[in-house]
Amino acid sequence: MMANLTSEMLLPPNSVRSLQMYPFARRTMEEKVQVKELGPDKPDLVISQQTKEKSKVYKRSFCRSWFERKSWLTGCGVANALFCFPCLLFKSDKCDLTWTQSGQTDLKHLSERIKKHERSSLHMENCVKLAVLGKISIAAQLDDGHRVAVRRHNEEVDKNRHILSKLIDCIKFCGAFELALRGHDERDSSENPGIFRGLVDLMASIDRDLNDHLESRAVNTVYEHKADLLTCCETIRNSAEFDGPTKREAGGYVRMLEDDAFCFFLALFHQIMPHVDMLYNQLQKRNIDSVYISEIIQRFIESMQAIREAVPSLAEGQEDRRPEHEPPTKKRRTLGQDRQHHLATEVCDTIMCHAKERFSFTKHLVSATLLQGDLFPQHSQTFPDSALDTTVEAYPSLDKARLKTELSMIYGNEEFRSCSGALALYQVLMENNLQDTFTETVSLLSILITTPMTTSESERCFSTLKRIKTFLRNAMGQDRLNALAMLSIEKKLTRDIPDFNTRVIEKFATQKDRRAKFLYK
Repeated sequence: MMANLTSEMLLPPNSVRSLQMYPFARRTMEEKVQVKELGPDKPDLVISQQTKEKSKVYKRSFCRSWFERKSWLTGCGVANALFCFPCLLFKSDKCDLTWTQSGQTDLKHLSERIKKHERSSLHMENCVKLAVLGKISIAAQLDDGHRVAVRRHNEEVDKNRHILSKLIDCIKFCGAFELALRGHDERDSSENPGIFRGLVDLMASIDRDLNDHLESRAVNTVYEHKADLLTCCETIRNSAEFDGPTKREAGGYVRMLEDDAFCFFLALFHQIMPHVDMLYNQLQKRNIDSVYISEIIQRFIESMQAIREAVPSLAEGQEDRRPEHEPPTKKRRTLGQDRQHHLATEVCDTIMCHAKERFSFTKHLVSATLLQGDLFPQHSQTFPDSALDTTVEAYPSLDKARLKTELSMIYGNEEFRSCSGALALYQVLMENNLQDTFTETVSLLSILITTPMTTSESERCFSTLKRIKTFLRNAMGQDRLNALAMLSIEKKLTRDIPDFNTRVIEKFATQKDRRAKFLYK
């Protein structure tokens, strides 16, 4: 009796024999955490099986590589059998007894039974329980999604404050050195636009956010101040205080602002450009939410369709708002109302056609709805089979049956319902080592978070390349070009690393012997 008790006490706490005699549910939290840290017991098993098929005799032996391929597998050296470690810890009446009590010894059908067990929702649930043991709950981890949304808002505020801060710095510089803010000629084509404008342009050339801010649309400004611009240009044209070239340019602007075709298309694009700017801003975000892209494109197309249908009334409105000026001395050729309507309709059709073509592949957007946290309660009641079919059609490498089982388990678990997006769910699964349990879900998440929803990222890279590899630096090598492009594209990352400069100095100092001293003794 004492010998048996002594042998039981000598058993490792994570062994199958110890867990069967002293169930995991009866252990203290410290003992549970210790078992989790030890992981599955992997003893040397002597399992052999001899089978006969078509007058041939086959002998199979257990290979330890199964422990490496399946991290949840554990073995019992006494029973010479295989068990499921998570199910053995959190076993219930619904668990398969062959994985928790008697053990698996059938090597012929082992692969098939492992796949079947992995697809069971009970096994996935036990793996989740083991992963979060001793940690904060998954729901608490997914609450970080709210902080992500706050961070996005604060990033936009930081961007606006950054732009304003740069302009303030330019004003402070001019004030400190007693320099004039306004120049003689501040037009874009001017060679001497003034010190303040030159400072702003210099900062914009090295600051992407400020450059994007300055490259704003001029259509709305011209449309809203057309009457003031016309009055100003007429005053310059008729005044004797200005030189000849200035008066001729002002006269050209007057003729343009009085032209029927120009006014018509100015009014047309005044209605179009706000929708384009809104769509552009939504698609240019680095942390873009793929779930709502389809709705954004649909709203944009509907807006363009409404503008297209309102083209006739747009021309009538322009007739009513036309200013009463003296008729021009020269007769100008006009397009005609029918031609204007035709061109305006063609403009709207072209915009809608390009929007549809560039976003014609929307299956990845449908796939994103499978992992939208606020839809999990609805999906738990009625599984989204149509979205699953579309996802498997778009990505045939996914196992439909197993993906459905994994998603059903996620939908039914209340801890996952606070998920704020694909990236948050992916991070939680990876941090808790659940990638082997939710293999198909992780594969789908990897596709969704790495597939660009728009071309803004690649366009941003080309814009960076244009600024770095200029005509005067055309002989730059590939390594240097890659390094400079990475510094430009990932400037926020380098800014957020607290010891970035220190790491660079350490690497620079250890590459070879330097004349200057960089290393401490």
